Order: sequence, then C-alpha cells, then structure tokens
Amino acid sequence: MIRYEQLNKNDISKSVKISNVLFEIYKDTCEFISENINWKISEHDIMQFILGKYNDYDLVSKQIPRIAFNENNAISSYVPSVNNSRIIRRSGLLSMNFMVSNKDSDNFGSLSKLVKINCDFNERQQACINALIDTEKSIIGYLDKIIETNQKITGTDIHDKMNEFLIKKDLSSYKLETSKHPIAKNTLNRINFDNSVSDNHLIMHPSILFIDPKIYFEKFLFHNKINLIFSKHSINIITKNPYKVGNIQL
Repeated sequence: MIRYEQLNKNDISKSVKISNVLFEIYKDTCEFISENINWKISEHDIMQFILGKYNDYDLVSKQIPRIAFNENNAISSYVPSVNNSRIIRRSGLLSMNFMVSNKDSDNFGSLSKLVKINCDFNERQQACINALIDTEKSIIGYLDKIIETNQKITGTDIHDKMNEFLIKKDLSSYKLETSKHPIAKNTLNRINFDNSVSDNHLIMHPSILFIDPKIYFEKFLFHNKINLIFSKHSINIITKNPYKVGNIQL
C-alpha cells in the first residue's frame, strides 16, 4: 500500500514532529501493556489509552486506533469496542495502527507496528517480516534512482514496484497456507499481498510517502510501515526505528 500527501516547507517540520510524537506514544503504549497485562487488559483498554495520549499531545485521530491481538488482526475491518474486544494474553502478536493530525492544521502522520509479546517469530513468520523490510529498502533504492534521473513518478508506479519486489521473494519454499483474506488483491505462491491502493496522479516535491507493504499468512496480517519525505534531491525516513519489530518481554 502506498499513500502520500504533498507538503510545503513548513509542513515538513510538522510532519517530522508528528512522527516523533507517535513513536513516543507507541513506546508509552508498550510500557502500559507491560505494566498492566496481569490485570487482563483488553484491546479496547489499549485503544482508550492511546486516545488519551492523543489528547495529551493535542492530536486528532484521523482513524480510530486499530489494536488487534493474534487472529483479530486477520480481520481488515476490525476495531475493538467495549462489547467486542480480546483480552491481551501473556504471549502473542499484537498489531497497532495509528493515524493522527494536528488540531490546528491538516498535517498528519501515521505509525504501524507489530509487537511480539513474550514470544518469537517462527521461521516462516520471520521470512514474511524479512520480505517486507527488504521490499521497503528496495523501494527506497528505486526512489533514489528516480531522483537521480529526474523522472516523474505516480503512486501506481510505486505500488506496482512494491508488488514486483515482493513477488521476487522466494517465500514459496515455506509452503505458506492459502488465504481468503478479503482485501488481498495479488496472490502468488499461496501468499497474499495486501497492496491494494494506487493512484495515477504525479507525486510532487516535497511529499510525505507512507510505504506499507503487507503479507497475510497464518491468520495474521504482517506489516511494517515507514514514512518518508520525498524531496527533489533527497529521501528522508522520518519513522524512528523503521525496521524494528516491537518486543515486550514479561
């Protein structure tokens, strides 16, 4: 998935600030989970904690924070509620997705993280994560060449290149299970790639790009989003620790 928004020079510093704040909220959330997991906190409890943090930093939620534990992450439309929310167990995988804006402007930022709670990825899960990270690094290399050669580019170009890089990953040797994930658009070697957004409009300089490749496997949607500033002469990754999966040890 590729999403972008054109910026002016003042917007760049604001976008970087939002990205930094979201990373602090993410760290605070991991600490909240670690301190309260024995009290049977739920996905909804975590969501409410995050919304409170938004208020502390004068941020407005562009989307309800998506907090999904284990199999709930396989449901693309899932958002926890008071009456429908899973208890966070002492071992499992948690997906967090934030998107916010400033109260006084349209500047927005996002953060998407997977968090291992008292567990490790198995070999096949790690292969999915490695494929996502390698794809993001390949996309950055592709964008570097676009800048060097002064070419024009659209969201669809990046979208297609993202799928191309993912398809080249030899994940078929892991015999990944067939998925019926409803939002997956491209399937190869029994792996579903959820990269379903594209746009034929030219990306102007400077813009903020949200690079978010996804793979659905073993009833879980693996993702790793990075935000970057795409300028005429450079690329600046503004996501802190962009390739590091969260880890809560109890």
